[in-house]
Amino acid sequence: MTEGVPPRFRFSSLIAVVLLMSGCGGVQSPWVWVHELPPQKTAAPVIKPGDTLQVSVRNQPSISGQLKVQPNGTYVQPQLGAVAVEGLTEVQASARLAKLLEGVLVNPQVNISIAQPGDNRLAVLGEVKAAGRVALRPEDGMLELLSQVGGLSEFADHDGIYLIRKTGSTALRVRFDYDRLLVGDPKAIGFKLRDGDVVTVK
Repeated sequence: MTEGVPPRFRFSSLIAVVLLMSGCGGVQSPWVWVHELPPQKTAAPVIKPGDTLQVSVRNQPSISGQLKVQPNGTYVQPQLGAVAVEGLTEVQASARLAKLLEGVLVNPQVNISIAQPGDNRLAVLGEVKAAGRVALRPEDGMLELLSQVGGLSEFADHDGIYLIRKTGSTALRVRFDYDRLLVGDPKAIGFKLRDGDVVTVK
């Protein structure tokens, strides 16, 4: 129950939850305005639950095909069973499967690619009209995300939109201004959201 609790106290509690979800402890990196970030590097996509994989094993059509990654981060490979691939790049997943097939095939030649990406899932907390977990298309950005949750609430601070992205043992902490999003600021609307991002609106 949050009725009757001032928004600033609700936000403080939500920030604590965000920090716990992000694994942030000890000294934390400062918030960085999105328009002050260097250009985002194009990173190799990583496999996540919901993705459909194209698994190709050379000269082995019976164990090749399109296979879906399950919620537990594995897919079922014929002759082997469950293979854990969540968080791996296509190259890493190909190497893992080739290694597993060494006891089954002679010199297995393997290629795994993401044939159909699953939805990106992000958590949205704080002063929005419908907080919760949201599914977005890969090309969607912050403005589309806020639209999905009904926009900002009447109590929201327009320059108090915060994103936390866990990157290994550290976290990227980015701040957005809603008015910059609305006028089409290139860096603000061009920032690419990723699966697992957490957004909090003050």
